[in-house]
Amino acid sequence: MASVLGTPTPGGNALANSGFEQGVTGWTQSANIITNSAQQAAHGGSWYAWMMGNGTTATETVTQNNIAVPSTGTPKLTFWLKTTTKESGTTVYDTLKVKVNSTTLATYSNAHASTSYVQRSIDLSAYKGQTVNLELSGQEDAYLATTFLVDDVTIG
Repeated sequence: MASVLGTPTPGGNALANSGFEQGVTGWTQSANIITNSAQQAAHGGSWYAWMMGNGTTATETVTQNNIAVPSTGTPKLTFWLKTTTKESGTTVYDTLKVKVNSTTLATYSNAHASTSYVQRSIDLSAYKGQTVNLELSGQEDAYLATTFLVDDVTIG
């Protein structure tokens, strides 16, 4: 856990409230994304970010700013993602983009559907020793729903 918002403990996590267990503390959301709804299961604990799943054209974001990326080792962003969809095939219709300082580092989509949480990891070596902003941005088209569940996000 972070000792102070944006200051990682040695070998720890630079994010505040990385498992969402304190609700929205440390995060900014565009809608009521951070939830403890029993309709879906969290990866750990009971809170998680539930993005999209509307079946209508929409964009949702959850962000955390002023994150101190560790200056030693090989820093990475790690999180657990569960993607469920009513889409079929491999055509990308709905996406979840992971952005650091407005640069998209990874994109997940309805084509990455999973029956359980899958751990994802993104190298942040390019941001070593810097203070960054993290954004998860979901976008859904006007037809079939895709849900992105995000939990246990770490930068370390």
